[in-house]
Amino acid sequence: MNFLELFATVRRRLRYLAGKAAAERDMHDEMRAHLEFEIADRIRNGMSPEEAGRTALVDFGGVERFKEEGRAARGTRLIEDLGQDIHYAARVLRQSPAFTVAGVLTVAIGIAAMTAVFSVVDALLFRPPPIAAPSKVFMVGEVWKDGERSWETSMGLYMYPYEHYLAHRSADSAVFSGLAGFRYTGVSMLAGNEARALSAMMVSANYFQVLGVHSALGRLFSDTTERVGAELPEVVISYGMWQREFGGDSTAIGKLMTVDGHSRVIVGIAPSGFNGTEIGLVTDLWAPVNDGTFAMVGRLRPQFTRDRAAIALSAIGAHIDPVSRKQPIARITLDPIVGPPAMARGAVIGFVGVLFITAALVLLIVVANIAGMFSARAAHRRREIAVRLALGAGRGRLVRQLLTESVGLCLIGGAGGVLLATWLTHLLPAINLPMSARTSLELHSNRVVLGVSFISTLLAGIAVGIAPALQSTRMDLLAGLRGTDSSQPRGIGRSRSTFVIAQLALSLVLLITAGLFTRAVQRAVLVDRGLDTRNVIVATMNVARHGYDDARAREFYAQLMPRLTARPEIAAASRGEFTPLSISHSGGNVPLPDGSHVQTLWALVDTGYLATMRIPMLAGRAFSGSDTPLSTPVAIINETLAKRLGFDRAAIGHQIKLDREFPREIVGIVRDGKYRSLDEAPTAFAFIPVSQSHSDLMTVHVRARTDMPSALAALRAEVAALDRNIALENVGSLSSQLDLYVLPQRAAAWCIGLFGILGLGLAALGIYGVVAYDVAQRTRELGIRLALGATSRDIVQVVVRSSVVAIGVALLIGLPLALATGRLASQFLFGVGMADPLTFAVVPALLGSVALIASYLPARRAARTDPMVSLRTD
Repeated sequence: MNFLELFATVRRRLRYLAGKAAAERDMHDEMRAHLEFEIADRIRNGMSPEEAGRTALVDFGGVERFKEEGRAARGTRLIEDLGQDIHYAARVLRQSPAFTVAGVLTVAIGIAAMTAVFSVVDALLFRPPPIAAPSKVFMVGEVWKDGERSWETSMGLYMYPYEHYLAHRSADSAVFSGLAGFRYTGVSMLAGNEARALSAMMVSANYFQVLGVHSALGRLFSDTTERVGAELPEVVISYGMWQREFGGDSTAIGKLMTVDGHSRVIVGIAPSGFNGTEIGLVTDLWAPVNDGTFAMVGRLRPQFTRDRAAIALSAIGAHIDPVSRKQPIARITLDPIVGPPAMARGAVIGFVGVLFITAALVLLIVVANIAGMFSARAAHRRREIAVRLALGAGRGRLVRQLLTESVGLCLIGGAGGVLLATWLTHLLPAINLPMSARTSLELHSNRVVLGVSFISTLLAGIAVGIAPALQSTRMDLLAGLRGTDSSQPRGIGRSRSTFVIAQLALSLVLLITAGLFTRAVQRAVLVDRGLDTRNVIVATMNVARHGYDDARAREFYAQLMPRLTARPEIAAASRGEFTPLSISHSGGNVPLPDGSHVQTLWALVDTGYLATMRIPMLAGRAFSGSDTPLSTPVAIINETLAKRLGFDRAAIGHQIKLDREFPREIVGIVRDGKYRSLDEAPTAFAFIPVSQSHSDLMTVHVRARTDMPSALAALRAEVAALDRNIALENVGSLSSQLDLYVLPQRAAAWCIGLFGILGLGLAALGIYGVVAYDVAQRTRELGIRLALGATSRDIVQVVVRSSVVAIGVALLIGLPLALATGRLASQFLFGVGMADPLTFAVVPALLGSVALIASYLPARRAARTDPMVSLRTD
């Protein structure tokens, strides 16, 4: 059924209900008349009024029946009136197509912004993963006596050794009906002669059972398949991977996959849409393991609430004593699986909060704009409203009719906004972020999102129409029937100016916020990172997952690096565990000569790392082939650490101890860089030669000689030539990966800036309309001024003066609001204060200029009007 057929069906239904309502109302009036006749007749026959009323009601069917019929009649009258209001509103809006289209499009933009942003908010914060009874499932964490929470973190999750998980699983069985463990990782899948990187989750065998997830095809893991001391050769693949790699063929069950060089049999397909408990992270496959580190997720037994379970678990945790535990457990924490991980929740909530406030401001600008349009329309309809009032229509009835028009227009615009938001939200998941874990945020308009959109639309419709409706029905009837200028309600002009001031103030808030984020992006781009990121490709490899021990891994890289540097597409290549602005480093305390300590970060790098990354040497030498496991342990430190040690550039030859490690000789000093964040203070850092230590996870850094795609193809070819099972993970340019850290700021600058420009455009149209209408109302007055000798400049000043006042008021209101918004967004602003002088100077000047131009245009037209024509205007 198309829209026209649906509209015709609704109209026929309303007509039927209106006819039925009229019939039931007539029936009730007839019943009332008959009852009154019966009571009067019985009084004439000698009954008292009380007895006559009681007996008549009994004979008639009782008081309740009469009251019920009365309520039904009143209800049907309401339905009849509502049908008339909707029919009349549709006719009025149809008679003004330009007004209707402009209003619908404007509302659609505001509702689309609100719906799209709330879809993101709902997906990130409120929507649970597709598992059974998610309200009973919690992430389990520990808080130790010293206040720390875990040995390490991954993807914002607290990780614990497998033995630690087993201890909890055994001890906590009275509280949990099941406790599972999992960790995210990357794996290599051999497809033909090409190794591809996949996102995987290594899980305990009871993982799916605890979450209450059932397979789409085949079977999932269970406790009975778990064997201690061996990795199980089974795998469950995601529904998306099944469709992508196997075309949805049921014969995929039982096939073998080569994962990290080992054969695994596909035993099941996960249900569609299931990616685990963490929202936004894509998982291609699940494999059961019984070693390494795990995050813990448990399902509470029915009799336990979250608070009661936390108390019971803390009491139990005090007695858990696995070999791997370092500190006594102070308490157990239970974090809900709805929303982002606990470690990232604050940042995510802050960012989406800024976006949600932005969308709300856009919707308020839209409401102010449409309310101004309805105010102008009400002024033109004053004779119609005066006639209806003179014919006996109640003010409340007219207000309801006018509100029906505004709500109807907003509902049509809201429907268009939801469709526009649906299209926008389908584009967002296609954006690939340069992260080691693939992300995908499933955005769709569910009942919650549609409910928020409907409520927002309904409130917008009421807010749009209430003030114009109340003002337009408060008038002098005689003046209104004559249609003279004085019949315009006094409040309409003021309300339109108020709406324009509101638009200007809200637009100022949006533009200043966008300016602050833009300035933050500019600062971030100009931050000295201490290296050259241009034309550098990074790719991570973990050869240990393919069975390489330390000796084989060293041999693999010893063959790979010369092969890479020999390629004509590659200017330089090196490896290391460290990538700037990543967590690929270690940290600890370095003793100072005075007995104190300095917190220091360090990372393993190869001999050519500093040259490949073009990190300037300030003193000493870089690592060389002479730095072997048998030679003197060495280190290269940055200038901040050298200053903290008290040696400055004279530190060459001195020794340092990185945490509890053996002493290392300082052989070089490099310039400071950025290691964890772009806005960090100068941080002590040290480089250690990978030849004197070891790490399973290595990142290869390749500087392209010409173009980056050719260099990447050469890198893939050389890795495949040595071992075709090893896939490159987290592949991309170093510049794009570093840009990930300013992605929220860049996205906010674009999004809020677009909304701010939209709001400024609407405000400019609003102020243009107000001034043009004011000029039309004052045509005779301006003609008299011109006839008495006023110049065109005088007329322009008279007309523009009110706009200057409106702009000033908007600035007085908008600047404090912008400061408050800047304070809210301050955690995302790199080196930019919430009251950045440049932003707070440029944006108000821009807004004031646009508003003055919008008011100057009708003022100039009024100044060029012939005085004789103005004086003849009635």
